[in-house]
Amino acid sequence: MSNSLLGENESIKLRPIPHIEHSAFKNIAAFLNTNGGVLLVRVEDDLNVIGIDTTDYPTFKDSDKKDAFLKHFDNLLAKLFR
Repeated sequence: MSNSLLGENESIKLRPIPHIEHSAFKNIAAFLNTNGGVLLVRVEDDLNVIGIDTTDYPTFKDSDKKDAFLKHFDNLLAKLFR
């Protein structure tokens, strides 16, 4: 799916939203301090799981968008869980 289909154009660029990333990592921390769990990302109101491959991966410039996302994720983990 192209970024233009996701609403990106010359004026609008899709980027990760820091407060949502922070919220996700707070949930991960809670899972680490309890019995674990499953964090579902990008779930619609009707419980349809969209996932991140068509929404978040396209926000990265690298040709291997999944790898770029995983690097970003690892960097956030290292920063937040020192």
